Amino acid sequence: KTEEITCTTGSIVYGDGKCYSGSPTTVQPVGVVFDPTNKLALALSDAGSAVRWAADYCDVSSLTNCTSLSTIMNCAIDGKTNTQALANNSCSTFPAAQNATHYNSSYCKEPFCQQGKWYLPSARDLNLINSIRSMINESLTKAKGTTLSGSYWSSTEYNNIDAWKMTIGQDMMSDDKVDIQAKVRPVVKYVLPSLDESGGGK
Repeated sequence: KTEEITCTTGSIVYGDGKCYSGSPTTVQPVGVVFDPTNKLALALSDAGSAVRWAADYCDVSSLTNCTSLSTIMNCAIDGKTNTQALANNSCSTFPAAQNATHYNSSYCKEPFCQQGKWYLPSARDLNLINSIRSMINESLTKAKGTTLSGSYWSSTEYNNIDAWKMTIGQDMMSDDKVDIQAKVRPVVKYVLPSLDESGGGK
């Protein structure tokens, strides 16, 4: 019997923004929970495999520069705010963030995918995902998603030249935002906008 359950770390989120004890046949899986406290889920597939963080070098004025590995769990931790700041900044274009926000338009027709606000995860988000990668990959396989491998961009800026990047199984590092290419794996807040006036995200 398939029943709605409380979403916990590693739970599969379905197209209605809920988690279930079984595999419902009426809605498709859309993500895997990595932060149940903040109701954040990871997309089932990448939104690009060789993407630059920025087209040109610039220091995004509306982003906080996070220049220490020891502080990324507390620095610019809201990926949705970071992604919006990149969308609103004119000093460059930002392919990684653009790929993340466009993920829902081509992925699925569920209400969650259409209404959910996918965005580029923060360094804090990716650090957390990396720490539980085995559980996440197990759930991604179960949901017929693509397991995590290689390097992924965060939405957290280091300075005018670098941004934070995560390579699975390694510590976060900063890397050249224009010359280096990496993958994009979007995240989303899995409360449907109809239930959350903020429209998903904080």
